[in-house]
Amino acid sequence: MKVMKKYDQILRLLMSNEKCRESDRYLMASMWWEDNKRLGVKTFEQFLRAFVEGKFTNPESIRRPRAKITNEDYPHLASKKVKAKRERDRKQNMVDLGYIKDPNEPEIPF
Repeated sequence: MKVMKKYDQILRLLMSNEKCRESDRYLMASMWWEDNKRLGVKTFEQFLRAFVEGKFTNPESIRRPRAKITNEDYPHLASKKVKAKRERDRKQNMVDLGYIKDPNEPEIPF
């Protein structure tokens, strides 16, 4: 499958399934589930052989387009947990760099 088709497939899964937005592992499992519909693998041993032969989508070929989609093209599809963590990290960086005061730091009375 061409790269753009993978991008479109990942975008479709992210848009239609919140679990895929929250977990790269769930997204990968969903992609492999769709791959398996085409391949018809029945056992784990068959899966491993097919995976090693490159018949299932490479995990990096899933992760990189997902990152592009959620970071650049469609940021509203990013995980809410990841967004919250990034915002906490951004605020902490601002405190660490001295741009804003740490709200947890006690006031000095003089």
